[in-house]
Amino acid sequence: MPPILRDKADTVHLKRGLSPLWRDDLEVQIGVEERISHRLTLQDPREYLILEALTIDHTLPQLRGILIREHYDPSRADAIVGELVDAGVVQGPTRGASQLSIPRPARELLAPAAESRALTRDDDGWPPIMDLVASSVHVVGLGRTGARVAATLAASGVGHLLLTDPSPVTPRDCGLDYTQADIGQPRDAVMRSRVRSMPGACVPFVRTGAETHVTVMVDCGVYDILRARDLMYQGSPHLLVLIGEASSSVGPWVSPGHGPCLRCLALHSTDEDPLWPTMATQLANSHTLGARGEDPALASLVGCYAASQVVAALTGYRPPCADLTIAFALPDYSTRAIRWSPHPECGCIAPVTGQDNDFAPSEQAA
Repeated sequence: MPPILRDKADTVHLKRGLSPLWRDDLEVQIGVEERISHRLTLQDPREYLILEALTIDHTLPQLRGILIREHYDPSRADAIVGELVDAGVVQGPTRGASQLSIPRPARELLAPAAESRALTRDDDGWPPIMDLVASSVHVVGLGRTGARVAATLAASGVGHLLLTDPSPVTPRDCGLDYTQADIGQPRDAVMRSRVRSMPGACVPFVRTGAETHVTVMVDCGVYDILRARDLMYQGSPHLLVLIGEASSSVGPWVSPGHGPCLRCLALHSTDEDPLWPTMATQLANSHTLGARGEDPALASLVGCYAASQVVAALTGYRPPCADLTIAFALPDYSTRAIRWSPHPECGCIAPVTGQDNDFAPSEQAA
């Protein structure tokens, strides 16, 4: 009996989303993408019935019974399931599942994410989802882009959200996460209510104040220098989302002590334009950019991408935008990447001696 099955009542099925596809008379491919697919050579076309059956839950006795009815060797069911287990394309019974601690509406909300993750893992995909449920994220700035960040994090299963933006909702905010009925109310109050009303409202639980694992700073024009400084002093990871004039950008992901910080970016910008600090100070005190509003497609694109970086970090992966700024530009929503290195005058981490020429930012295709 394959190790994934321990008793006669245990069921097994192909991981959700994988399909058995004929390649020729006896060769079948499970799935399409090379990194997760598996090719299986059958001994008889009747064995394909096992693969069809595995698109839903079946026990080994049931699979053997299918072959017996076809007057065929039932032991081939064990051999086929064993090969599929070794290839990682089947899902067996879930034992001691921690997700059972999540109320059913929330589990149904998060199940598609777990099933998608299971395709690239050896388990049922729920462990990283449970990491998200146990995580806290602070989103600062809740215009169209920031609200999309918060809503995506909530839908992804982040269990605790701290939302900060007392600015009133304006007609220019409406269309994505705000409605006409929200106009005049504080953005953070509206988004707290919106998140609580999502399917499976127990995840996330919105908090008004608590320690967080990650902070997402959604700023217009220039980032909040004091907030970035405090986060560095606290050793708290943070992600910059910057809304510009004809583009918006995500990154870099700042992990204090590892890679460049936001002050490094300011110093690099000053190296390129010595008058940048003068203009940045004026921009920080200007309300022109924020009053313009945000393109809805750009806000959705940038907000969801930013949320994905946070989800990657909270589930044990290095965010792709670590050391990078990914800019999304109007009018065609094209992307470009700017790679950053620690600035030798910043002091956020020790510069590498003799490699000062490597500190300048460089552009590359995103």
